[in-house]
Amino acid sequence: MKRTGQGGKVDLVLEGIRPAAGLEREARRGVIPGALTVSVVVPVHNDSGHLSQCLTALLDGSVRPAEIVVVDDGSEPPVDAASLPEGCRLLRRQHEGSYAARNAAVESARNDVIVFVDSDCLAHSGALERMISALERDPELAAVFGAYDDAPGSTDLVSQFRNLLHAYTHSCAREQAATFWTGCSAVRRSVFTGHGGFALDRTKLRDVELGLRMVRAGQKIRLDARVKVRHMKRWRLDRMVRTDVFDRAANWTELILRERRMPDDLNVRRAERWAVAALFALLGACVAARWRPEAGWAAVGLGAAYLALNAGVLSYFRRLRGAWFAARSVPLMMLYHACCAAGFAIGCARYLLRRTW
Repeated sequence: MKRTGQGGKVDLVLEGIRPAAGLEREARRGVIPGALTVSVVVPVHNDSGHLSQCLTALLDGSVRPAEIVVVDDGSEPPVDAASLPEGCRLLRRQHEGSYAARNAAVESARNDVIVFVDSDCLAHSGALERMISALERDPELAAVFGAYDDAPGSTDLVSQFRNLLHAYTHSCAREQAATFWTGCSAVRRSVFTGHGGFALDRTKLRDVELGLRMVRAGQKIRLDARVKVRHMKRWRLDRMVRTDVFDRAANWTELILRERRMPDDLNVRRAERWAVAALFALLGACVAARWRPEAGWAAVGLGAAYLALNAGVLSYFRRLRGAWFAARSVPLMMLYHACCAAGFAIGCARYLLRRTW
């Protein structure tokens, strides 16, 4: 199967033969016979105003899915079904969290591939096509996921820093992934249901946990950083701290301890671990310098080491937003790594308490 087209849209060609008019209509709806059919799942709770943009981006993409299932996870006020564009259907649920909402949507879907997109993400035009093409080309590929782009919707410093850090982390990651991500991803429905979907009785990082189960079962997951979505979320500093400590680092730690394996990738790659160690050594040297002045020289050296360990991401920031943005990002980077350390300690404590009790 080949895809050709103009103006960002595609015509699907099977063995060099242009489909008949009826098949062309089916192609635009993502249901060409013999090709993978697609259901997109978009969970939403108390829409922050980005849902309509998210759906428009999906429908304006280079291929349109067979359906888009919008799961209203107990929003107040509820999502108005009449406000959804053609090609979308609404599934209402009591508030049980986004992963329970995704599981329910997959149960109602009947297409070959499930695409997950967060309601505050705007998929680039070719994002769905690229993921589906990867699954079509490689029957052994179970899932594929993408990354945030380098143009976040919110322009304040904290939002730019947090979203660009995520974009950089995914851009540096290994293509053969050991985890999964629901911000923008595609998974074969048979694989997803075969694993029982997201495990609701486990850690909050249920997409990561599902990915670990899939890889343990010998299934391939690919991170394609060229699959892009624009993240529209506005981050507040207090929300960033809570998320990084309790929702990410602590839960990552529990997963690592339970799996007895720490992947050298994404947020837990070796350079990130060294950066956390360098930061706390730097803080220790700064404290010691109050009583032993010679420790000040150690602090200078450790500060230089910390900057060197983060040279890649800081260069990325400078290239995209300039030297002033990169300089202002250094304290936020230090705060981020301090949150990682705090989350690690909390995750270890949780794990030990659960094993004890």
